[in-house]
Amino acid sequence: MNRTIAVVVFIFLVCGPAPCLRVKADAHTVALMPHWKKGESRTYTMVQGRCTRQGTIPVSVKGTTSVRIEVLDVHEGGYLIGWMAGQTRVDDPNRAMDLFTRAVTDLTCGVTIVLQFDSRTKLRGVQNWRQLQATARESVDATLEEARKAGIDDTTIQRTRRQLLAMLATRQQVEILFTRVPQVFFMPLGLEHAVGCPREYEDKLANPFGGDPFPTRASFTLEKADSSSDTAVVTWRQEIDPVAGAQVLERTMKDLAARMGKSLPSGTTGGFLNVKDEARFALHLSSGWPRHVSHTRTTTVAGASQEESLTFTE
Repeated sequence: MNRTIAVVVFIFLVCGPAPCLRVKADAHTVALMPHWKKGESRTYTMVQGRCTRQGTIPVSVKGTTSVRIEVLDVHEGGYLIGWMAGQTRVDDPNRAMDLFTRAVTDLTCGVTIVLQFDSRTKLRGVQNWRQLQATARESVDATLEEARKAGIDDTTIQRTRRQLLAMLATRQQVEILFTRVPQVFFMPLGLEHAVGCPREYEDKLANPFGGDPFPTRASFTLEKADSSSDTAVVTWRQEIDPVAGAQVLERTMKDLAARMGKSLPSGTTGGFLNVKDEARFALHLSSGWPRHVSHTRTTTVAGASQEESLTFTE
């Protein structure tokens, strides 16, 4: 698979959803609102997996991380949330991650992300994005130095460095990188759902390279709302618009190649692109804290596919 295309495929795995659904309340809707107090915290076990298929041979890797989430402040305008992920343990040490994947994983581990939410938990930004940008650049240097000592050739190291630094060039790109997983975790909160009635809407998948976003079609469905068990279950689906998405992909590939000092072969097009998301959330109705979250994203482009899985368990 063309390396430029391969990077674009992978980059969907570091680019999270940003739903902007708005519905009107009525007698049959349930508003899933956060009820959090300053100082409270929750700890979850996060398991991330990735399976790449090119031809008939799948390549899989899975890692487990402990995540601590703390309410740093509560005010009239919303919440300040600290997201702290520990070091990731690869479940099969004999199946090492490729250099690019390992470097991206290292960027988001062992740091505290300070998330700014409004009162309905719509993400407004990352308060400490400059600090994260500086720390991430140091992490890139450290990871690639280890790779050099392990015998990785300089061409691969320099190419990986350019790809990683391109993801950290602006505030928007830093926030996309560091909020991908938190956005999935908090996604159904602050919205109003009618039990059993899908809420369909059009959305956009942010482009981590700063180009045009990818148009999508998505829906939320409140499958269950049971006050006796203090449980709500929400499912979410999203799929990229294939025609518009291919056009955006082609522009992104050209821009990425230009940033790397290269040009795409004559006649190169965006080709077929499909990105599909499916997620399930089990929440505490009384507080809004998730009990369990599962999310799968499948990306198919240029004859290859990748499936990313993400789960959180209390």
